[in-house]
Amino acid sequence: MLITTQRLQSENKMTDLKHFYHYTTEEGAEAIKRTGVIKQSKLGGPDGAFGSADERLLHNRFPFAIVKGQQVKRQVKSPRVYGTTLSPLVGLKEIAKNNWGHLWLKNAEEGKLEYAIYIMIPKNELIKAPSKRKIYIHKGDIILKKYKWRVCDPDFEGPEEGSESD
Repeated sequence: MLITTQRLQSENKMTDLKHFYHYTTEEGAEAIKRTGVIKQSKLGGPDGAFGSADERLLHNRFPFAIVKGQQVKRQVKSPRVYGTTLSPLVGLKEIAKNNWGHLWLKNAEEGKLEYAIYIMIPKNELIKAPSKRKIYIHKGDIILKKYKWRVCDPDFEGPEEGSESD
């Protein structure tokens, strides 16, 4: 069977994509739809256990670390966008526990699972968080026009009209 180069490239592109879900509030979803951008967590903000907020706190309390027996200055990494590979079909409680650990109930009650932004994103643009949880990190803002994406409604019955991008 003859396989064309174009077909191989097309198949490789499909396998190099990851299902990425960014969960957010209604207000967050509206801003994302309006701007076409998922903005990264702010340095020192309340979100980002694997990035900006905790790194800033750790850096302020302990500006130096011991690496291989030597004292080195800690680096504060850049802000990031956080998401997961867990689909809304898994259930909101499991997603909340995955995304926020022991703070899952507080964040769920604050409405941070009201909407899911679903993106087909290249695997090489994501970093697996240093955790057993299924959390992935994207460095910098996510410009949605670059990807196939949709906004899932609060009942997760499917995409909203007009929210899919080619």
